[in-house]
Amino acid sequence: MVNFQDEESIGEDLMFPAIRVKMGSRYKYTVPVQLRRLATLLPKIVPDSPFVENRKVDPKHGADFGDYVEDNPDTWIEPGILLVAKSELDFISKFIMKLPKAHRDFDTTEMEIGYLKLHASEAKDELEISDGQHRTYGIQTKFAMIKKRLKPEAYAELDLDSSTENSEDFHLSHLQELMKRFSLETMNLTIISKVPVALQTKWFVTIADKSKQVKRGEQIRLDRENNSSVCTKEVINQHPLFEGFIGTKGEKPTERVLQRENTVPKSSAAIYALPNIDDVVRNIAYSFSKRQTKQQNSPALQSVITQNTIAFFDALVSEVPSFNKLIEDMNYTGQEFRKESLYSSPPFIRVLADVYHQLALKEIAMLIEEGKVIKAHELNADGYETFKKLLRNLAPYTQYVEVFDNVKMKNKLQVNDEWYKTLLFRPGARGPGSAFQELNALSKLLTHWAVTGKVFGPYTVEDLDKLVKSGI
Repeated sequence: MVNFQDEESIGEDLMFPAIRVKMGSRYKYTVPVQLRRLATLLPKIVPDSPFVENRKVDPKHGADFGDYVEDNPDTWIEPGILLVAKSELDFISKFIMKLPKAHRDFDTTEMEIGYLKLHASEAKDELEISDGQHRTYGIQTKFAMIKKRLKPEAYAELDLDSSTENSEDFHLSHLQELMKRFSLETMNLTIISKVPVALQTKWFVTIADKSKQVKRGEQIRLDRENNSSVCTKEVINQHPLFEGFIGTKGEKPTERVLQRENTVPKSSAAIYALPNIDDVVRNIAYSFSKRQTKQQNSPALQSVITQNTIAFFDALVSEVPSFNKLIEDMNYTGQEFRKESLYSSPPFIRVLADVYHQLALKEIAMLIEEGKVIKAHELNADGYETFKKLLRNLAPYTQYVEVFDNVKMKNKLQVNDEWYKTLLFRPGARGPGSAFQELNALSKLLTHWAVTGKVFGPYTVEDLDKLVKSGI
């Protein structure tokens, strides 16, 4: 029987099948390692005590990777972990193979196949993580959880074919299966030997500097699971405001919603970028007060969210002339829209989506796949009309005004002065502040104005709170 508590102190030499190739004056090793072994073999990640030659670890971000591996047994993916060693490693070469030569090359790379010898308890002192701290932390914390919750005798029996008659049995079976996966599934380690501290630091900075983060627009475009991403793309495909291309005659047509960008350039004919619509979808589905969770992903729920969002944009098109003009007038594009209307501000549309959630939607229980009941929202006709009335009442205050900039000595556009009195629009801005507190406060004001039918009464959240406390 394996003793979990003593596993990290087992003083054995481990022989890992590995590939070794030359990398300048040093060697590079590629080694597949089981998740369970990786958790104890690599340096232990302690977020409060970061390694000198690496950045501090975000515990939640690291733990999220462990959850991702657990929740996606057949589809999880990772880029491996990059490690360095100060000295040369103990490698036993068994045979040599050559990579195929490029056209007209005289020679090619030799690849040695053999065994890399690492000591179970000493490797964590010999190896240093250059890239992959969060992935390592995620595996280490997940394995620690399994060890803590799964008794040794339960692991020893590992009878996964037995029926699970209650939730405790089911939980035990899941832990057994997860331990089995950690014993069989692997991650690749890339280890480079004979790396001095100065070079290690240089490499880390180079990797961080040269790596290009995936844009949020690209993430949403490629995401086929999360409710908001799926619904965002459905709304764009179904609503005439966003489907297809936009542009005047003689110009190259542009996507109405830029699918691969996070923001829309001022000179672009596009109306919004994909993340702007995703923010609207999220607020319509969950509001500012709630968060999207993976457990709620469901095709049935996605259909409801999509239809609620389409109804939101239908209201904008019916009550706001500039939105209708974007559909009907081929010479009117996002470039002109951004020079004329507060509705072109993505934060303002995001706020309106939250107001719509508060006014026009009511919570219901709906039956989802496999008999699970979750909460969703359906359109409330009276609330929908209240929302549309708010749009009409805001009409006199949503066109930009041109003022003279005494600093730059030229004219500029800004919102109607009434908006600055809310203290949620920064001086000279063409949209509300984008901080959560500012957006949430503006939503609170707009919702109250919608219910009372009086815009800019009161102007500030502080005054609104005083009214509520006084019972007026």
